[in-house]
Amino acid sequence: MLAAGFYLARRGMIALALDVTDEQLEAFAAAVERWAADIAGAAA
Repeated sequence: MLAAGFYLARRGMIALALDVTDEQLEAFAAAVERWAADIAGAAA
């Protein structure tokens, strides 16, 4: 996630800013999807 430009605390917490754009939310969602796919691939 950090390589994608998003920092998450060790417990998985993030700060939510109220002025987040749709594009930023979409980029975050895409980064989470890539991360989940990487984890699923590593577990297989």
